[in-house]
Amino acid sequence: MMMAERAMLLIMKTPSLMNGYIVARVRKKHASTHPRLQAAIERRAEMTEVIAMLAAHPRGAERVDHKGDLPIHSACKHNADPLVIECLLEANPTGATARDKKGFLPIHLAAGYRAELESVELLVRTFPESVSCMDKRGCLPVTLARTYDAPRDVVEFLASETTDEAMAEEWVARREDATRRRRRKEMRERRRGGGIVGLAVGLARRLGSALGELAGARGTATRRRRRRSGGGVEYR
Repeated sequence: MMMAERAMLLIMKTPSLMNGYIVARVRKKHASTHPRLQAAIERRAEMTEVIAMLAAHPRGAERVDHKGDLPIHSACKHNADPLVIECLLEANPTGATARDKKGFLPIHLAAGYRAELESVELLVRTFPESVSCMDKRGCLPVTLARTYDAPRDVVEFLASETTDEAMAEEWVARREDATRRRRRKEMRERRRGGGIVGLAVGLARRLGSALGELAGARGTATRRRRRRSGGGVEYR
């Protein structure tokens, strides 16, 4: 039985969910449910509520929000129930291959945000090559899982699915990324240092000019005072 059919059976057996489903179908005539679906996922609403909204509007799983995230991205970030992950992937299987604006696949987010093993397995089953895909910094899902203390079974599963070739490519990519970051840091420090030196030189010039003007004004005042008093150069 397909997940959508199982979700509908669950909805039909639960009066509160059936009411929510009917309301969502009525609202479809007036506005899109997509913003509400994303909001429900992000506020960690009850699994049954999210499934009811998705069953009413399956196309909502394909729509991107203002941050460039699909619902599957938000679900992985907020540790949604594995049944929600499964329903989203069934409604939009290509979501497992989609990167967000920061270059993360859903599998990266699931590993980094310590998702459950069942959710990670669903993502890998939908897009098997994802275990060998690196993020923009050159990190594999298994590396993110280790870095952010994902559950042990998740780390072991990802490690078992990741090939030695992918690990070798990650090592090279991470070294290159570290080199780029170091060079950017050095450039920023040089610019910051040059800016400070330039500022100091400019302040010194302004101070010298101001002192020169002050000395000139004092000299002029002294000469005028001597002319008024009729005196010349004073000898001591």
